[in-house]
Amino acid sequence: MFAIGLDKLSQNIDGLDMEELKKRIVRLSLAYQISQELATISNVEKLLDMLIEKVVSILKVEIGSIMLVDKMQNELRIRASKGLEEEIVKQAKVKFGEGISGWVAKELKPLLIDDLNKYPAFQRRPGRYSTNSLLTVPLVAGGELLGVLNVNNKMTREIFNQDDMDMLVTIANQAALLIRNSQEYEKMRKLNEVKSDFVSIVSHELRMPLATVKEAIALLLDRIPGKITKKQEEILSLANQNVERLNRLVTNLLDLSKMEAGKMGMKRELVDIAKITNHVVEALKLNANKKRISVSAHIGSDIKGLWADSDRITQVLNNLIGNAIKFTPDGGKVDVTLREKDKAIEVVVKDTGRGIDKKDIDKIFEKFSRVSFQNGNIVSTGLGLAITKEIVELHKGRIYVESKLDRGSIFTVRLPMDLRTRP
Repeated sequence: MFAIGLDKLSQNIDGLDMEELKKRIVRLSLAYQISQELATISNVEKLLDMLIEKVVSILKVEIGSIMLVDKMQNELRIRASKGLEEEIVKQAKVKFGEGISGWVAKELKPLLIDDLNKYPAFQRRPGRYSTNSLLTVPLVAGGELLGVLNVNNKMTREIFNQDDMDMLVTIANQAALLIRNSQEYEKMRKLNEVKSDFVSIVSHELRMPLATVKEAIALLLDRIPGKITKKQEEILSLANQNVERLNRLVTNLLDLSKMEAGKMGMKRELVDIAKITNHVVEALKLNANKKRISVSAHIGSDIKGLWADSDRITQVLNNLIGNAIKFTPDGGKVDVTLREKDKAIEVVVKDTGRGIDKKDIDKIFEKFSRVSFQNGNIVSTGLGLAITKEIVELHKGRIYVESKLDRGSIFTVRLPMDLRTRP
């Protein structure tokens, strides 16, 4: 933003005397300083409060206010102020075209009034001003009106001049961009909250009926109500697989909502990572055998305990090894290596699958991301790796992938044995 101001300065430098040039440099420097201090604030209210504090201090005025557009009511309302009574702040509403703020909002032009008595169209409100001089400028970003910035009552009791207006316009131009960015951030944050709440509610509502259906299918497969035919068993087994897939999806959606809300908790306990790895590998061999995929575990004999959340680490291993089996063609191979390296535990999952295209590598850990595979029959929600990455990072670890098309993939997870360090 400061660079934009310097460009404009360089374009208009011809014909300026040294005094005016110095003034412009001071204005740009102050505007840059304000934008730097406010740039890290994402909350709109905090941003506006700090902005009005800065404006009042720089222009040395007793009263200042920021009015933003209320699109629903098509009017301006005070969102931040200094020196105004609380009752006035609550009640102040200005339609476009009405009063000084409304005129500036409608015309999109700054307005400097040296003597309010000269402008009968603008009514003076008693008790608020110690001088008749006022200054109001529009807040515009990307051609859109965001609001107006007002200042009144110079502490010196002098009238506002062109230098004051130039300073306020320069500040307003920089501030408007920050306000717009902050508003967009707030909007996205609220949308994410609504989405997360919706996902969480729906997922919870689905869990109970899924559990009921799964239990009913299990009873039928165990022939508790009576005998079933071979064909019926096949249909029930297929139904059971789909219920399990839906249950995994619901679990992933719940984890996703917790992740986005920053509520994915983690227990810290000393776990036997070698035992967990062996257990996961053995459990997944059943699926691998159906595709004639060889799954081997290579676990170092000197593997020590790991401070971690046992359930979450199991989830990571299930996701990585399960994916390797899923995306490896029949007759392929999956190798799982567990080793200690540089005061960290490394889990390496290597497969002889289809590999990942270079253009997809950077997005495989994104939520709902789906990479392209030659076999269109493989279905993925695009949540597993995103959740895996979140769990690994909660453990202060790292996950990365090496892959080439038709050459397979290697996923590596590095976890610190001591959570106070980062590998």
